[in-house]
Amino acid sequence: MTNQYNFYLLQFRQCSSSESTITAKDKFYMQTCSLTLSIYLCAGFSSFSYTRKDILYFLTDQYYQTVLIHSYTVTSWSESFLDFIACIIRLISSCCWYGYGKGICIKLVTPCERTSHNYVQALVQIIGHTSFYDRMDAHWCNQEAILIDSTLCLLMIVLQTEVASCSIQSITPLTDILLAIAETSPYDRIVVPAYRMLAHILSDDRLKELIIANSICQFFFHVLEQSWKHPLEMYKQIPITSLFQGKYTMGSICGCLNFKKYMKFRQFGFKEFKPTEKPCEHH
Repeated sequence: MTNQYNFYLLQFRQCSSSESTITAKDKFYMQTCSLTLSIYLCAGFSSFSYTRKDILYFLTDQYYQTVLIHSYTVTSWSESFLDFIACIIRLISSCCWYGYGKGICIKLVTPCERTSHNYVQALVQIIGHTSFYDRMDAHWCNQEAILIDSTLCLLMIVLQTEVASCSIQSITPLTDILLAIAETSPYDRIVVPAYRMLAHILSDDRLKELIIANSICQFFFHVLEQSWKHPLEMYKQIPITSLFQGKYTMGSICGCLNFKKYMKFRQFGFKEFKPTEKPCEHH
């Protein structure tokens, strides 16, 4: 973290997102620094001079204002600006996701109810831009995929804080946005958090009414099977343990799953798993 980085961040914040005023040097610097540091944090190394909290303290004000200002111009983002915003959101999500500890880090970004509500609205505005879905690729992680994936991760973390949870659930179009992402995204890593958020914000009855209930069922067990077979018990860098945490797993989602399929999955060898909630009562 340097003053030079903060200077470039300020330049991006003040520029017009629709104009090509971002130089190749600016773009290279911000992308390289942001993505390299993000990957480093995700890898779990501890030799870096700054902690995640240090990074958030350094970036929060500029980042927060940038997201708020430019979320309203998302339809006119240039390719260069999209690259920048995807990288900085990825960095912030890496700081929070890989060390947040019950929302501690995300509260550095949104310290009060008002900032939390504004921040959530801005993130929802970004992921609601449907043209991003059309440009995502199933075989590689392009900038649109990085942007949607990182933004969903941040929303999920915000959702896990008590005050912000109410803000998210009160946003009417969010369910439709998440459904659109889950149904159209060719990139599995994005489908996972979309389903997770749906199960968090919807009631059990509402979740079971969804047309995609069977799709959730099939996808959920596909992810479990693939992560169980992985030597590190991960699926697309998502730990298998995260699939069994919270209301969205054996609570809401299993309300619309077939219990026999759950038992079939147990045959793959996941014998030690003991769900905190009973998988389902009506089999």
